Amino acid sequence: VDDYNRWRGTSFSPRDCLGNRELSVKICRSYIDYYATEKRLWRIPTDEDKARTWNCGPNGWKKKITIAYWEKVRRVLD
Repeated sequence: VDDYNRWRGTSFSPRDCLGNRELSVKICRSYIDYYATEKRLWRIPTDEDKARTWNCGPNGWKKKITIAYWEKVRRVLD
C-alpha cells in the first residue's frame, strides 16, 4: 500500500483494503505491473514471478521463501 500511495499520490492504509476487493485487486495489479516486469527480470514475467513478487516484495520472485506461496497459487490456477 505504501508503494501504491507513493506512485498514485493517495493515502490508503492496509485497513482500507480489508473487505474492499476492488481496491485490493487494484493495488495488487499495480504492484505486480510495477515490479514484475521484463526489464527487471530480464525476461517475460510468468505467473509464478508475479505471485512471488506480490508475496515477498520486489525481489520476491527469486527468494526461496516464496516457493510455498507460489505452490498454493499454482494449485488455484490449475
